[in-house]
Amino acid sequence: MRELRVATGLTQAQVAEATGSTLSNYQRIEHGLQNITLRTLARIADALGVEPKELFAPAVSLRAPRGRPRGTRPSGGILKVAEPTTRERGSRSR
Repeated sequence: MRELRVATGLTQAQVAEATGSTLSNYQRIEHGLQNITLRTLARIADALGVEPKELFAPAVSLRAPRGRPRGTRPSGGILKVAEPTTRERGSRSR
């Protein structure tokens, strides 16, 4: 919902007003913390200029991914400790 709202150039306050909701209630809806009725869903879709079904589409993140992809682990899941260099080996034995 946020991506659609931002794409239309609306603020949370504007969508809340257009749907007859309070700002705090709309914020909870947008963050997935508030259940809504079909009527409210239709009002939000109307305010955003989309069909209600578009609110169920997976969000497309505009941010660049960070870190490694989820579910992957380096070196088979075991972190390897770097071997000491020749200089470090020599200083340990003294």
